[in-house]
Amino acid sequence: MVNIVTIPRKNFAEDVLYPIKGSTFMALRYNAPVGNRAYQKNNPYIKAWTSYKMTIGVNWSYQEAVNRLLKKKGLIPDFVPGPRSWGVHLYDGTRETCVVTHKDEYYLNFILRCTGRKFYSSCGHPLAAFLIRPFLKEKVSVVKSQGGLKYEESVKKVDVALRNIQGVTWNNTHYLLSS
Repeated sequence: MVNIVTIPRKNFAEDVLYPIKGSTFMALRYNAPVGNRAYQKNNPYIKAWTSYKMTIGVNWSYQEAVNRLLKKKGLIPDFVPGPRSWGVHLYDGTRETCVVTHKDEYYLNFILRCTGRKFYSSCGHPLAAFLIRPFLKEKVSVVKSQGGLKYEESVKKVDVALRNIQGVTWNNTHYLLSS
């Protein structure tokens, strides 16, 4: 049985994320504006939102994950990630956490393990995917920094603003984030 806990968004990082020792999986549900993934000109859905449900891994070593995948594909496991182009990982006194801060905003940093369902909405109303897809940009097909792996095979490291997270399920508890 899953416990349901409502937690203020401002306490989420400190009360839930910081205490996690080691790497773990969790289910995540969040909303994000379509904006930067969409073509800007003549787009009636530029202010639409996307809701995601997915399985993520937090506190995972990005370098180890990519090198493990390269080795599995028979490629040379020599990936070394560069420094972050923006933001700084927060430390809890002993280690780097999965929380990133940038310009007074907090982000959950994770490795995407499995994408679930994706829903679109505009002005609070559901939006059929076939209506918005022609206005979305194509994803890159090859990730050069990961030894040329195809995008769908690559390790996806993602940052999501805590303000966009609706909830996470971890350790038999579903945390609903409130303002």
